Amino acid sequence: MHGGEYAGATGTAPDADVEDVADAPGPSAPETPVLLWEFPPAKRSRRRLWIALTVVAGVLVLAAAAAGTTWAFVQAHERAMAERAVTALQQAAVEAELARLADVAQRSDAQRTAYRETLDVWNAEQEQAAQWRAGSTAPEPAQANPGGGAMPGEDPAGRAFLDSIGAPQVQLIIDAGAENCGFQAGAADPRTSVVGGCFNTRYANWVFLAWEPGTEEAVWAIFVHEVMHWYQYQTYYPAFLAADRLGIPDRDYAPELEADASCRAVYVHGIPSWRYARTSAPCWVDGWYDGWLLDHLGSLGVPLAPPVAEDYEVVPVVRP
Repeated sequence: MHGGEYAGATGTAPDADVEDVADAPGPSAPETPVLLWEFPPAKRSRRRLWIALTVVAGVLVLAAAAAGTTWAFVQAHERAMAERAVTALQQAAVEAELARLADVAQRSDAQRTAYRETLDVWNAEQEQAAQWRAGSTAPEPAQANPGGGAMPGEDPAGRAFLDSIGAPQVQLIIDAGAENCGFQAGAADPRTSVVGGCFNTRYANWVFLAWEPGTEEAVWAIFVHEVMHWYQYQTYYPAFLAADRLGIPDRDYAPELEADASCRAVYVHGIPSWRYARTSAPCWVDGWYDGWLLDHLGSLGVPLAPPVAEDYEVVPVVRP
């Protein structure tokens, strides 16, 4: 077994060709003292320390800069939000405007519905009147006329007059029965001689007439008066329907209805006004004009024209 080698020992180095004395027999040779060299401790580098301190300082500087930037950003954001925040007064104004717009929308919907419903009613009444005008129901004679079977004069059936005013569909029935309302009303007084007629709405294109002997001179005027009632219903029947729908009783315009028929006969067809003075339907309207009755109905609240969409607008619409 070989002993260990040590560099730098004092004394004679063993011969390389001789066996190690530790292996030889005999007494041991005195041990030679061995000196061990201690290497001085390594010196710490100041340069490394300064580099470390520099890096740490840099990191701290960067962290501080980042913190400062973040703080500045937060402050800028808060200022921006504060500038964008609404005041209580502004909030109240916004809420008031929203409430106004909601009210406008609600009223617009209500007005739109009202317009459509009003237009539907108007059209329905126009259609009802048109159907009524086209009616062909004819009355049946019920009671012979005391004054004979034809009107005195050159137009015994009134055909020429009816054709001249554009009423070829209208026919005269000379009858003293119950459906001749005018004659029946006058006949109730036995002290008078009666000439009377009637326009019965059950028969859209017929007029009734009857008279007692001695009243022949008044027959023509009564006939024209009844034809003027036919004209009224041909022209104003939708308004009469509207009045009924609105709860306006016919008694509220009955005097005007009768006066309008007689005045039209006077002003348009030349019947002397005195012919009606002692009848139940005198012409008492000074300055009568075509459309006078319609205006009276309008004064009672009867609609005289179809609804106009603009009248139902909550907010005026700008149209090109």
